[in-house]
Amino acid sequence: MTDKFIPLKEAAEILGYKPGTLQKKCQGNEPEIPHYRIAGRPRFKLSELMRYMEMFHVEARPRLRAVGGRR
Repeated sequence: MTDKFIPLKEAAEILGYKPGTLQKKCQGNEPEIPHYRIAGRPRFKLSELMRYMEMFHVEARPRLRAVGGRR
């Protein structure tokens, strides 16, 4: 199955941005978010947005309990 293009509003919802914020992050010579310009509007591929989000992944660490300490 091929990756479909999704519009700005849907991409903003996935990333947790307001549409205007995402629009700004797609402008300039070095945009922050991977996208395509189709008819002058940014379009996104879901797989590329997921890879972008992986850059911010933080591993969970198990909490250690002190022996004989308070809870």
